[in-house]
Amino acid sequence: LAFITGTRGTDHLASMISVFLPPENRNQIYEQLAKKMPSLTPPTEPGVKGKGGWMVWEENTKAIYDSIGRCTLPAGGVLGGSSILGEVEDDPFGEERAKLLSILTGTELSADEILKIGERIYNLERAFNIRQGARKDLDVLPESDADMEFDYLAYDKVNQESVKEYLADYYQFRGWDGNGVPTRAKLEELGLGYVADELESNMPYPAWQGPPLWPLDKYPSGGKRTKW
Repeated sequence: LAFITGTRGTDHLASMISVFLPPENRNQIYEQLAKKMPSLTPPTEPGVKGKGGWMVWEENTKAIYDSIGRCTLPAGGVLGGSSILGEVEDDPFGEERAKLLSILTGTELSADEILKIGERIYNLERAFNIRQGARKDLDVLPESDADMEFDYLAYDKVNQESVKEYLADYYQFRGWDGNGVPTRAKLEELGLGYVADELESNMPYPAWQGPPLWPLDKYPSGGKRTKW
């Protein structure tokens, strides 16, 4: 699911890493996340509905790590990405991270404020992609995974059909419209009203005109890493 929604394409660094946590740890995270996201469903409940909030939380927290220049692995981000000083299941909203960054920067920052920064980043990245013509039709499983069915977080079968349900759920958690475009209400909430102005004034943008979105084996390198 992270591969589908990542703003820079299919990679493992945007989110998804909480899938490697044991079920009891994921349930511990869920109990805390559900307090702020009531429509979130437990990780043990089959199906994709109600799971979009997991990606929102992970993507927002991962954007924070990228912003402060920390490597994901030692910072704790490899296990869901939230707390530098403690286990992610004990501190999914980053209270300890907020204390640390407040001391380091001399600016008082709450955990909620920092998460809002991560959300602002992700919405701005999404708006940039839309301006470049990367629309909802690119929110799909990678072609190489098209025939695979994943079952990591007891999501049941995540395939091309269930992805449609998942995206609607994810867009709702994000505060985006049915086409995956950040709404004016969401952008203004994040202090990005000028972005909403630009989107409304210029949409629809021309479709993506960049490099063709080929499977790896179609590229000249044959999908193999070339020498630098």
